[in-house]
Amino acid sequence: MRIFFLLCLVPLWAASPTLAPAPVEPLQVLWIGNSYTAQTQAYLAGFVAADASVELEAGVATQGGWTLWDHYANRLRPSYDGNTRSLEQKLQEKTWDVVILQEQSTRPSQAWLGNPSELAAFKDGVLQLDAYVRQWAPNATLRYFQTWPRAQGAAYLQAYFGNEPLAMHKATRAAYGAAAAATMTLITPVGDAWMYSMDQNPALDLHKPDLSHPDVPGAYLTGAVFYAFLFEKSPQGSSFQANLSTTDSAWLQTVAYRTWIRLGS
Repeated sequence: MRIFFLLCLVPLWAASPTLAPAPVEPLQVLWIGNSYTAQTQAYLAGFVAADASVELEAGVATQGGWTLWDHYANRLRPSYDGNTRSLEQKLQEKTWDVVILQEQSTRPSQAWLGNPSELAAFKDGVLQLDAYVRQWAPNATLRYFQTWPRAQGAAYLQAYFGNEPLAMHKATRAAYGAAAAATMTLITPVGDAWMYSMDQNPALDLHKPDLSHPDVPGAYLTGAVFYAFLFEKSPQGSSFQANLSTTDSAWLQTVAYRTWIRLGS
């Protein structure tokens, strides 16, 4: 009787449907910044699209050349997308998991050099926007987008840092570190990854010809760093290559992974 009962169950087991995997909850990320953010955030989406185990829903609040203070001062201005939503409306759109804050690219280094007006504006922007974002997104993790230095030959780099990218990077890094300490905010060290690649693989240009904005390799590296830090996963082996060569994409994935392992938080 026992054998007969077990044999009767075999067809039932065989016919049982395979359970579908549980849906992945998307990470809700809001980017606040300027052209550096606008020209790189889509590369994070590229890495996510190539990874079935993660999902992303992103909002973007960017204005060319804006500082953190500009975003705070214009928080009610309907200027962020085709639907004319303000920053305040963007913050209320979703229950954001992560809000990324990117300062204008020269302000942190100017603040660290002690430029009085830039230092005051940097502090005000950091403190005011941080408090404002936390008001509307109290459960979100805030992250500073530590930006990269100018390339050699850039007028700004020559004027203030002796044409040395590392000197600008150190000042930018220190300023973001001070801001993070003051506000209990995390840092995504994109600039550290850029500096490492610029030093170890100088033949691979990360900058556009303006020596400031990211070319495809720089934007790709930025996306890889955010992928590693936001999802706590290595980008190495990703099928997303953004039309880069296999050699270049593998190098940039490795740089992002190295940065995450060394500085991850």
